[in-house]
Amino acid sequence: MMTRKYVPTPGELIDSGVITLLKAIHIDHGEYMKRLELIEHDVNMELNRYQGSGKGFSAYEVRMIIVLTLANYFIWMNESKVRSGEGGGDLRATHSINGIRNRAKNNLSAVFEQRLDLKLDCLAADLLPELGKWDVFG
Repeated sequence: MMTRKYVPTPGELIDSGVITLLKAIHIDHGEYMKRLELIEHDVNMELNRYQGSGKGFSAYEVRMIIVLTLANYFIWMNESKVRSGEGGGDLRATHSINGIRNRAKNNLSAVFEQRLDLKLDCLAADLLPELGKWDVFG
């Protein structure tokens, strides 16, 4: 029997769920809601495995999910502005916020004791002040 060798971490699954939900809202509700059900199935499997180990899900993990949601929404809206040629879109901002997103995914994956993405150089010390204070990891 063959088994998969590279399975998305819980952080990656949750991030995918957020992006898929954005696509359901903005692109094709029916198609992306079907995909979201598949992702949620896998997230539930990971949660059951995690809770079965005697560990609990805390407010910190909820905060990381909120950070993923906000970061993905920011990236979605900013890239939409860039693609449409509207003013205000800045790919440097997307790059910086993507570093925040990766950090939140890593924090979730660490809780589940899964592999981490160690390339976080896009966390960027050059995060523009007008983008807000994204240092929310505590």
